[in-house]
Amino acid sequence: MKQPLILLMITLLISTMCTATYADMTGKAGKYSIELKNTPAQTVVGDNNFTIMVKDGEKPLVGGMVNIHADMPAMSMPSDFTTTPGKIPGEYIGRTFLSMEGEWKITIKVQQMDGMSMDGDGQFDFTVKAVKMKEAIPPPVSAPVQPAPNNTPYIVGGAILLLIIVIIGFTLGKKGNNK
Repeated sequence: MKQPLILLMITLLISTMCTATYADMTGKAGKYSIELKNTPAQTVVGDNNFTIMVKDGEKPLVGGMVNIHADMPAMSMPSDFTTTPGKIPGEYIGRTFLSMEGEWKITIKVQQMDGMSMDGDGQFDFTVKAVKMKEAIPPPVSAPVQPAPNNTPYIVGGAILLLIIVIIGFTLGKKGNNK
């Protein structure tokens, strides 16, 4: 009885691990809860578009300042990015360029007011792994479109030749029957 239960638990654990992505990450920056989404879902070498949802309890943070700091700890390659407000309350959009494959530390810093430190402001670190974007397969090179050849003379000639053969065969067959 214990073996099927253990097998089921292991299967569920493995399937959960296999479906986990880098797409959505949550954390706490001071008193604010933050959710980080990345487009593309897998962090890649190149442009990454981050959407950060910031809430103070259940209320979205409107008019705050959200900064993104990306650094590759192994190589010390820091870069800072400021976000812009998104289309919905509490949404902040930022674009980062990650220049190399490997582990990157993404720090999200949230301030209630731009340029003024307030009680409850904070930051949270996410660790992501940037991978090389798969190279796009170029579309197949197609041959230039050429007009279809005019086969009418060949078809008419073939029909005439076939008719001649049938007539000759019919004529020879009649001669053979008359003997």
